Amino acid sequence: MYPYYLLSAYMVCFDYMHYNTNGELKIINHSPIVIELRFLICQEDGPYIVFTGGIYRVMHYRIDKIANLRITSCSSSKYTFPNMDATTYAHKKCFMFSDDNLNVTFRFRASILDYMIELFDADIILIQRSNDDIETTVSINKTGALLLAQQYSDALEIIYPQSLIQDMRDRITNLGGRYGMHVSD
Repeated sequence: MYPYYLLSAYMVCFDYMHYNTNGELKIINHSPIVIELRFLICQEDGPYIVFTGGIYRVMHYRIDKIANLRITSCSSSKYTFPNMDATTYAHKKCFMFSDDNLNVTFRFRASILDYMIELFDADIILIQRSNDDIETTVSINKTGALLLAQQYSDALEIIYPQSLIQDMRDRITNLGGRYGMHVSD
């Protein structure tokens, strides 16, 4: 992930697209999205612009789903992120979901240590629990934490917070039901 700062003197506006059931990208917004560019980051699934303005204080959109991008005549407010840079932002947005971050403790096998360090940065605190088990607590968005636990279910588990563990149990129960299995505690 390589951040590039894009601070601009002017605000920009664009339309945003999603795929429809025919596999075509279609514009979904009813009016142009007006934002202040902050930086560009590249994650595993593509490049994103991060901006201020819009519905939330800080948001991001996939660049390849942006259409009709144009510079406006409105000056940017020069808003800066307090104590945040592009790398920090990217590391806290696992799978680039925008929901709120929370502190999550993961226990994982040493076999995915490289991936965890690349995902969360080399500055994370790692606690060796056994020859094969490592724990870390990171600030991560809720949806990203759940997807990470699903993706690496054979090598990673959520240890804290309890509410997120319950959300994961609910997902597993729902998944089991879809495949005709009864899952119980």
